[in-house]
This record gives sequence, structure tokens and C-alpha cells, in this order.
Amino acid sequence: MGLGWSLPHWHAARACALLEQGALDDAAVEAEASLTVADELEITRPNVRAWSVLALVEIRRGDLARARDHLRAAEAGPDLATQRYGRWVTLARACLADAEGGLDAPAAAALTVGFGDREPTRLLAVTPSHWPAITRIALRGGDPSVAEAVSGALRALTARDDSQRIIRAVRAHVDGLLHSDPRALESAISAYRSGGRPLALAAACEDLGELLATSADTAPAIPYLEEAGELASASGALRDHERISRRLRRLGVRTGAPRHHTTGPPGWENLTESERKLIPLVVDGLTNRAIADRLYVSIHTVNTHMKHIFTKLGINTRVGLTRLALERGGIADGAN
Repeated sequence: MGLGWSLPHWHAARACALLEQGALDDAAVEAEASLTVADELEITRPNVRAWSVLALVEIRRGDLARARDHLRAAEAGPDLATQRYGRWVTLARACLADAEGGLDAPAAAALTVGFGDREPTRLLAVTPSHWPAITRIALRGGDPSVAEAVSGALRALTARDDSQRIIRAVRAHVDGLLHSDPRALESAISAYRSGGRPLALAAACEDLGELLATSADTAPAIPYLEEAGELASASGALRDHERISRRLRRLGVRTGAPRHHTTGPPGWENLTESERKLIPLVVDGLTNRAIADRLYVSIHTVNTHMKHIFTKLGINTRVGLTRLALERGGIADGAN
């Protein structure tokens, strides 16, 4: 019974970890699986972490209407200030307001309440790659007190334990934003490069590129903005890619279309890497349970992937999927 009730939280935790790694598609799948399990268990309290992750993914992808729907679902429960994962909602609300053109009064107030003191545990309620975003949004919204609080909390964390590379990287990133310090941003970029957080690296590159673009010689900004755009494209952060592309075009640089497409019209090209891994196993006749065991993932994760595969390919049976895979030949071996 206890394991069953913890399963939605397990999927939500995986969703947060995958979001931290820049794997937007897989993060969304785990968040959906979390909601599915909660529904099966008839848990009526809103699963705020899962809904918040879905909102954050859609903000990155550029579908703000869907992000708004997910955020409304996250906000449907009791007072978020008393909920363990309420700060995920605060983060998603602030990110959505920022994406829509500016931090409105409710989102600004929530950001101040959620992260406006120097207590490190407030930061630790959300994963580290989001801390610079909190700083950036606060500065854009004209509230440096929140940005300073985040910086103070990071100093307290590093004073307690300076061994975590990600904390040092984020601290440099936050300080670079707070003080418009290119050296701090360069330090953050260097630390992020080996940290397995491509969207955090993209954000630091974009922040440094924006800062360098304000000088008389804008040429040094271009490589950082180009790298940020490539990283955003590879992760499926299409809104980020478009924003960076606009900035590059203003600097006279041509940009190409994003490389990552998983939200377009139905077709094989829109299957994610994780979805492609499932197809040869389906062709071999494995059940969803057997596939989950083979890949060391939850059955609900596999079920969600299969639902997406069927939708993208316009089919509704495993027989149909097998036939299409065999017709394509190489796809049965996991190839494109």
C-alpha cells in the first residue's frame, strides 16, 4: 500500500531529474505517468510537481496555452504555501508570466514569498538548474531582493559544503546575472560543460552572449549565442531556440531551423529516442511489462511512451506498429 501511494511521487521525481538533464520529452512522459498512476490510485489531491514539470516543458517548447492549462491544474488544490512541492508551482507560474511578456503582480508576489529569503532549503525545494532562472526573472521584474536572496542562499550552501560542482556552477551563474559579470558567467559555462545539464549550459551561454552584445564590439557574443541555440534545439526547447535565433538575426547572423522535432505532424521523424528504443522490442513480441523489465523502467513509463507512439504514427494496435516497423526495415533495429 505504501509503495503504491509513493509511485506517483517516484515518477514525479524522475520527471524533475530528467528536466534537470534537459530531456524535455522524457520528463513529460514521466510526469504524465505520475498523473496516470495517481488517477489509478484515486488520489484526488493535485500532483503539483508533475503538473508543474509539464508546464515548464511546454514553456520551453513554446506552447504557452498548454502550459497555462497545466499550471491551472497544479493550482487547483489547497494553499500551495503549505504544500511540500508548492515552490514548483511558484517557479512554473513565474516562468510562464515571464514568457508571456513580464512578471505580473501575483507571480512576482509568489516568487518573493517562495524564494525571497536567504534560507537554502527554499532553493533546495527545486532542482539547481532553475535557480538562475529565478534570479533572471526577478531581475527582469525589477525585484533585486529575490535575486540577492538566491545569491545569499547559495553562499550559505557553499560555505557548508564546497564539494558540489553544480552548486559552484550555479553560484557563478547567479552572481554573473546579479552583477553583470562576464567572468562569473564564463566560470559557470566552464563548470556546466561537464555537468550533464545542457539547458543550464545554454542559459549561461545565452546570458553571457546577451551581456557581450551590449558592448560596442558584438562579435564575441555570437559564438555563445550560437552554442546556446544549438543546445536548446537539441533538447527540444523550441521557444528558447527561436528567441536566441531572433537575437542572432539582429546581430546579422543567419540561423537554421531547430533540429529537434517531436511535436509536429504525425510521422516517424517525430518519435523520440526513447520511443524508438521500444519499437524493436515490440517487433520481437515483448509485452509492455517485459519491455519495462528489459529497459529497467516502470510499466507506466512504457505505457505512456506507447500511447505517444500510437498517436504520432496514427495507429492503435501493436500489430499495426509491427507492420509499419517491418515495412521501414531499419527502424526495427532502432535506426532512424
